Amino acid sequence: MSKNLKIDPLTRIEGHLKISVEEEAGTVKDAKVHGEMYRGFEKILHGRHPFDAARITQRVCGICHEVHGVASVKAIENLYKVDVPFNGLILRDLILGLHVITDHIIHFYNLCLPDYVDFNVISEYSGSDRNLLKIKELITRPSNPFLKRKENAKLIRNEDLCIRMVRNYFKAIDVRSKAASGLAILGAKTPFCQALLPGGITTDVTLDSLYKYHKVLEETADFVIQDYYADVQILCEYFPEYFGIGSTYDRFFGYESLSMSWEPLFKEGVLHDSKLYPMDYNKISERLASSYYDDEGKPYYGKNHAYSWIKAPRYDGLPMETGPIARLLISHNKTISTETAKYYQGDVLSSTMSRLLARVVECKIILKYLFDLISKYRPGDDNIVTVDPNQNITGSAFATSIAARGDLMHKISTVDGRIDEYNMVMPSTWNFGPSTGSMKGIVEKALIGVKSSDEASIKLHTERIVRSFDPCTACSIH
Repeated sequence: MSKNLKIDPLTRIEGHLKISVEEEAGTVKDAKVHGEMYRGFEKILHGRHPFDAARITQRVCGICHEVHGVASVKAIENLYKVDVPFNGLILRDLILGLHVITDHIIHFYNLCLPDYVDFNVISEYSGSDRNLLKIKELITRPSNPFLKRKENAKLIRNEDLCIRMVRNYFKAIDVRSKAASGLAILGAKTPFCQALLPGGITTDVTLDSLYKYHKVLEETADFVIQDYYADVQILCEYFPEYFGIGSTYDRFFGYESLSMSWEPLFKEGVLHDSKLYPMDYNKISERLASSYYDDEGKPYYGKNHAYSWIKAPRYDGLPMETGPIARLLISHNKTISTETAKYYQGDVLSSTMSRLLARVVECKIILKYLFDLISKYRPGDDNIVTVDPNQNITGSAFATSIAARGDLMHKISTVDGRIDEYNMVMPSTWNFGPSTGSMKGIVEKALIGVKSSDEASIKLHTERIVRSFDPCTACSIH
């Protein structure tokens, strides 16, 4: 007899995501991903000035705000046919790259790690670390709703490793905070960079501010190399089985990004059946069969057979996975193959652990790119070109960018200088979109086939798999 299991909400920072799975004889036979809220940002932009999009779209998300700002200003620049100064492009990549790295750090330590490490081990801690003592105090309270012990679960319980991991859990927050100061130096503020405007970056960048950014980047790099990379390796050694759990269709797509070196750091393409194809933007569409929208895209809660506010992007009619593992495979990066071979014999495929490993590999790649990029900045040259906002442009354009959890596209159409239509196709929309016909969404596909002997273990597998995609549901239900 089958049994329906629900995790609602599945979250550590947002409350919009519900997962339901159908379990039979210890195996997940079916899965559904539910986006549980409608926000309407695309509708909010109707009738507004195009420049407003650069500000408003950053508010779609409290985590990946800058990536929307970059994608939006690029789309507006394509609409206005603006050539951005060299320095403006350099600064934009310095902002975007550092932001992606900090997102990877937060994802691993603050969103994923509690699924693999038994924080309750800290109840025996007898040292003087203030953060660990805070955790100990929380755990030993009579009522502890946050860190329930998973008695039968496979978790890291070695005391030294637990202390190391939990200590880095807090250190990651400090690193993120300092990195935010680097983003603010170039972007005027963070979150929601004010300096991002069509035409470039408004900030008056000096050698002193670049030096401060460089210092922040060095501190971030120290943490990535000495702590983050080592901690991911520990997880890979403890949980090698997750290289074979949480696989999808092994169909990936990625856009060209971080392109200020002699060749783009991440190349564009579609990887399908181990063959790389050029990107054809005309093949990208959003399907609404299982989403709460009518055929014209208007909200329609209660629609027959619909179960999510997330739309279902498709490439040539097929669901595609996006994210760091997709970017590395499409760019033929050899490091991910070398790193994976230490723990898993076989091809590098989409899986729970390969997604975690790909993110730290990507961090190291982006760090090298950013260090090289700083020296290319040209002191004294313009960072921005003035764009006349009074042009009554009628037309349409689009642009792409990257977030930590995948690639995104912003599309804008205007009539007489006002936004007529704005469309955002987000990474978490690609990965968390629902099924269309008999074709399951990416995360749904990753959950089907999961095996375990008890309900609690199936739920833990589900949480680990889903979080490996880094759900940003606020974005996907925009």
